[in-house]
Amino acid sequence: MGQVMRNNNSDAHGVGSQRISISEHHARFLVNSAMTMADFILSVGNNTKSTASYPKG
Repeated sequence: MGQVMRNNNSDAHGVGSQRISISEHHARFLVNSAMTMADFILSVGNNTKSTASYPKG
């Protein structure tokens, strides 16, 4: 992998002291919401595949 350049705040993303911290309950909410949305999207995709009518050939 390539070498990572860091600034005085040891931050490789350039945010530094302007980084926004979030509380643990907000982080849990975000992660759980993302998992729920991903599960829903995958379920819709699987349902579409199983109910699609394929031409006989």
